[in-house]
Formats: sequence, C-alpha cells, structure tokens
Amino acid sequence: ARRTEIEQMESEIRRLTRKREGGEDSDEEAARKKTKPTKSYLEEELAKYSKGRGLQKKGKGRKDEGDVLAALNSFRGLLQSNANVEMEDATEEDNHVDDDGVRAVPSGEDPGIEVDDDRGFIGHALHFPKDDGEETRKAERDYEVIDPRQR
Repeated sequence: ARRTEIEQMESEIRRLTRKREGGEDSDEEAARKKTKPTKSYLEEELAKYSKGRGLQKKGKGRKDEGDVLAALNSFRGLLQSNANVEMEDATEEDNHVDDDGVRAVPSGEDPGIEVDDDRGFIGHALHFPKDDGEETRKAERDYEVIDPRQR
C-alpha cells in the first residue's frame, strides 16, 4: 500500500515538472493529442462552405423550372378569373341609373361615404388614357446627350 502511494506521488511530481517545463501533462493526454487529427485553417473553411455546394445541384428540396412555371400559370389564371368577375360587377353597377341619368345610390347608404369593398390587390386594374405618342416623340426629339470628354 505504501509502495503504490510512493509511485503515485512520483508520477504526480513528474507530471507537474513536465507541465512547468511546457511538456505534455500525462501519457493519456499525450496519446489523446496525438490521435486528434489536426486540420489546417484552409481545410476547416473548405469543410464549412462545402455544405453549401450541393445547393446548386439538383436535389429533391430544390424547385426546378417546371414548378416555378406551374405556380406562375396558376397565378395568371387567378388574376384572369378575378378580372372577369370584376368586369361583370362593374357592368352590373353601371346599369343602376335613375330616370334623370344620375347613378342610383343604394338605399341605406350615405352618398358621401365611400365604401371599400375591395377584396385585395388581385382585383385592381391599371388603366392608362390613350396616348397618340406625341409626348414620346417630343421627349426623343428634345433628348440631348452631353459627352463630358468633348469639353
């Protein structure tokens, strides 16, 4: 028992002297450090960014062009169907005219208050007044290019 105590103390003294001199702490730690693979900084960075390389490749998580075109066509169909419904609603509203030629106001509704019954952005339509092209011709005619190299 005394012999084992002496051996433990001697091993601890050796370990402390190695630690003080900058050597390795113990045989187990030295073996662990040797088996631990040392990667260079370049290898670590390459490993970090190599995960993202697979995103460009075709995978099951990535949408292909067909999926995008199908979604676009379904959205177009939604817009066109809603535009047809809006046109029908507009023609029905235009038909409500009094004998005086004034548009009839539904009963129970104050004519000064605007009622917002818009069902979203899909129902909006953008209408421009007809243009004979005079403004664009004038802009093209008056457009002047100033070259700074000729000054």
